[in-house]
Amino acid sequence: MSVRRAAARGALVTASYDLLPQTVGNWAVSYEKDHMSQANEKDTAEGAEIRGLRAQPHELRQEHEFPKNAVALLAQEQR
Repeated sequence: MSVRRAAARGALVTASYDLLPQTVGNWAVSYEKDHMSQANEKDTAEGAEIRGLRAQPHELRQEHEFPKNAVALLAQEQR
């Protein structure tokens, strides 16, 4: 939404409900802060999940290679 349209809507709301423009502005700022913090929390949670999923192939590769390395080590010791 453009700034002009938002200002026009704010003016319409203040006139319709006989409010001070500052009151509507405070509500808008409060709403924006609440929703931005929720968006940031979501981004943080998604980022943590993505990092975990990216680390998963490395962990699986290590789990898969460990038995092979153990068998190779035991085979060398028996020679």
